[in-house]
Amino acid sequence: MREDKHVSLVKRPPQNSAKKWDSLLYMHHIEGDPQVEAMLDKTICAMSSVFIGAFGSTFTQDIRRLRKDSGSSSLCHEYLCHNEEPNIVAKME
Repeated sequence: MREDKHVSLVKRPPQNSAKKWDSLLYMHHIEGDPQVEAMLDKTICAMSSVFIGAFGSTFTQDIRRLRKDSGSSSLCHEYLCHNEEPNIVAKME
């Protein structure tokens, strides 16, 4: 306090590292937004130590580009079912 002037003290709430991504999305009213979820998926994949993507996927190419640009790409990059026909589990009805 300086003379008759009060200075408010603002404390940041403690960070809770146990919070899940979905609770943070909910708090910011962006849960269920497919674009936000896709960016989270890309970010998580880009920051992983190993990434296995799908051949011909633009999603995979984006992740590989992010990994290369951030310097986190490795020799462990692989494609799932490279040069093979995919084994389709469910058929379109």
